[in-house]
Amino acid sequence: MSASEREVERLRALQLDPATGTAQRRMIRCMVATSLALVALGETLAVVRHEPPRADHAVLETLRDLPSGESLMLLGILVGIATPIARALLLARWFARRGERAMVAISVALVGIILAGLLLRH
Repeated sequence: MSASEREVERLRALQLDPATGTAQRRMIRCMVATSLALVALGETLAVVRHEPPRADHAVLETLRDLPSGESLMLLGILVGIATPIARALLLARWFARRGERAMVAISVALVGIILAGLLLRH
């Protein structure tokens, strides 16, 4: 087997299985579409209702005002932020099935870093 054939085999081994690849694409499309729809709907409601912008940007207080325009926009942004977290968790599961513990640890660490950045205050 030549070096190029070995490289092709190595790259094929790194590809997602078809079911995981399909699940990943569907999940990302769904989450991005949901995020965009929520932001667009929230902006439309805010403009139509002439809602004044909030002075504070506390997440929980804003979400309690559902279905206000600003709360829908915030929810859309949160879904958008959750997209890479969901993808990392999906890949962690895929790596776990393949027995690649180091990659599972890296994926989980990535999720931890993203969540820490969101949740920790300066």
